[in-house]
Amino acid sequence: MRGSASSAKRLALPLALLLLLPAWPRRGAGAEGAFGEHYRRAERYYEEGRYAESISELRAAYAIKPLPRLLLNIGQLHLKLRQPREALAAYEAFLRHRPQLSPEVAAMVQAGMAEARAQLVPPAQPAGAPTPARRPASSEIGLGRHWWFWGGLSLVAVGVAAGMAVGLTQPSRPPAPADIEVVQVEFRALGFSW
Repeated sequence: MRGSASSAKRLALPLALLLLLPAWPRRGAGAEGAFGEHYRRAERYYEEGRYAESISELRAAYAIKPLPRLLLNIGQLHLKLRQPREALAAYEAFLRHRPQLSPEVAAMVQAGMAEARAQLVPPAQPAGAPTPARRPASSEIGLGRHWWFWGGLSLVAVGVAAGMAVGLTQPSRPPAPADIEVVQVEFRALGFSW
């Protein structure tokens, strides 16, 4: 079952490209020739796996000749590049231009849209798995928004100011001789002498 779904996905874009072949002239002058050149380059880029360049060429071809089937191809390529929003936009534009679809094309579009929507949804975490810590928004980080922060900061400022006022108003006294002797004894006990 799974193998048939993956092989259907692999065949979706080539089938979509083949849908365009009858409407695409091989040789022509002017706009028709330019359209064909862009389309052939898109095909070549697709075969080389250069999907972004293929999208650019398909958009250029669509600008020359707005065939809705090109939008389908663009949507398929965006899916390959894991760009689900762009893929959905291309599929929705395709449906606006081609509301009446054959069952095969309708199934392809619905499958592509379902895959794009699935890519938009983040994968579910298994039950019991720890949830990653939520990073707080920048507006939540600032402490300046809380009243208690400013109250605490004010208390610290008052305490520092009071301590400095007391320390600066006290007369300085020389160290007492007993303090000097204690220091000398401690240094001698550690093996220092002067």
